Amino acid sequence: MEITFLACPVSSAPSASTCPLTPSTAPSVWTSTGPAACAISSGWRSASQARSCSSPTLSMNWSPHRTKVLKKVTRECGPALSQEQLGANICLDVSSDCYFLFEDDKFIVKAFRLFHRVPSFGFCVQERHRPGRLKTELLKELGVKPGPVYGRLKAGQPVTLESGRLLLPSEVLEESIPGRKVCILGDCSSALGEAPVRVCQGADLLVHEATLGDEHRDKAVEHGHSTPQMAAELARACRAKKLALYHFSQRYKPSSLQRHEDDTDDVTELQRQAEQVLLDDGVDVILAEDFLTISIPLHRPK
Repeated sequence: MEITFLACPVSSAPSASTCPLTPSTAPSVWTSTGPAACAISSGWRSASQARSCSSPTLSMNWSPHRTKVLKKVTRECGPALSQEQLGANICLDVSSDCYFLFEDDKFIVKAFRLFHRVPSFGFCVQERHRPGRLKTELLKELGVKPGPVYGRLKAGQPVTLESGRLLLPSEVLEESIPGRKVCILGDCSSALGEAPVRVCQGADLLVHEATLGDEHRDKAVEHGHSTPQMAAELARACRAKKLALYHFSQRYKPSSLQRHEDDTDDVTELQRQAEQVLLDDGVDVILAEDFLTISIPLHRPK
């Protein structure tokens, strides 16, 4: 599993009028008819419709025929491009306060609401647990030869042996391998409700904006954005293993572009501020940059 940050222009960000939802309306249906929603169902229609620089992008093939949450297909977006799938209405699951966007035998994708001046959402990509290794020595003792039977047991299907014994997968499989979890939050000054913390609990990677430094917190919140401390506090609440900061104000520059030695608007200062909050939590803090790819390694059985 990988996540890549892509460079996208800010000037063409969609206005509030083009977005299908607003936080104030407490929406119960997600209608994928605007640029913000098209990003979820089928990828950006074009790079110019992305919302901010260094936006994280996950490549997923969302097919209406595979998802269990597809409601009503709409065509209000106009003619679809060749790489697009048709849109859908997705109802808010009141019990979890989330939108179930996609589900198959490998992944579950959920969306949750964030507080911002215009509609904004966070997304959780949860990989399902993988079956553990087969206990081949035990299978040999039971007289089970390698072949299709191994595949059926690995897939979680019980097998009846020649002796008539029903062999359950749990008897011959080691512990399952926990699935990985990546959570990506859009523009926000805070989470909306308890759903984000609950859904992102134990995330392998939490991607959170940090527009301005902690010393400009009031200004950041006024414009619906966050600081490194705010991002780090959410990472701590979620017990995330890694925190990737993105969406920096243009006032922050990498060290290579600093004009004077006493310049304070170094982007690494944002990283330092987040690390200070997470000093005792063992969370890695990463500064996103254009085309940065972060790999999430497979978990090992405990």
